[in-house]
Amino acid sequence: SDHSRGRYVRALFSEAALDDAGFAHALALAGKIGSDYELRRVLQAGLANTALTDAAQVQMLGLAGGMGSDYEQSKLLVQLAESQSLSGDVLAAWREVLAEIGSDYEQRKVLSALLARNEPGAARVALESAQAVGSDYEARKILDQAVPMARRDAGVQAAWFELLAGVGSDYEQRQALEALIGNGDVDAPLARVVLDSLDEVGSGHEIAQVLRELAAVMPADPDLIERYRAVARRLSDHERGQAERALDRFAVAGVEETGT
Repeated sequence: SDHSRGRYVRALFSEAALDDAGFAHALALAGKIGSDYELRRVLQAGLANTALTDAAQVQMLGLAGGMGSDYEQSKLLVQLAESQSLSGDVLAAWREVLAEIGSDYEQRKVLSALLARNEPGAARVALESAQAVGSDYEARKILDQAVPMARRDAGVQAAWFELLAGVGSDYEQRQALEALIGNGDVDAPLARVVLDSLDEVGSGHEIAQVLRELAAVMPADPDLIERYRAVARRLSDHERGQAERALDRFAVAGVEETGT
């Protein structure tokens, strides 16, 4: 039975000193368990106090991908993300198993565990996999958590904005952009990519909100100010006026006249 097999394999993991071949054999035995609950308990026992080889992680991720229960998958994967190193073939295996999680909520829990590692490779996998998340709210929560890493790593930032472009809700897009803008200094390249991302936002109200937030922190760069104004020209007279007034701090400083 699944229960008895699970008991024996858990005992093997906890009591025996397994070499790589023995560990792979134990995982193969675990793979014959049909119950997602029993399989998850066995695999978690294999993770306890053990640094897995890349091959063992790939094998375990393959077993996780075969689970039908999103809940059991996420419980195992969160522990795996928190306890093991991620690189090379392991990251490729993560991409495959993440595609098997159907629940947006359970997937976000796993992606959050990957982002908590604060590693560029894991963050890129999380953001790229999050494109399959159907809930704009869950996608925005992932974007919020990834903001610090997106500020530090160009590859993560590119994945961040790619995920943002797929969010259908203008409100959630605005929330994510405000989190990005508010997380430290904004240089000209970051301000420019924020302005470019507003081409994907349809609501004039949400665009104006982001523009006002950006105007308060973006650098005094004449080309950037002109790009800002080009975005503002899409807005209604009232919203455009609000966005233009946010640029007054540059006019006071003589930026637009002198370019300094």
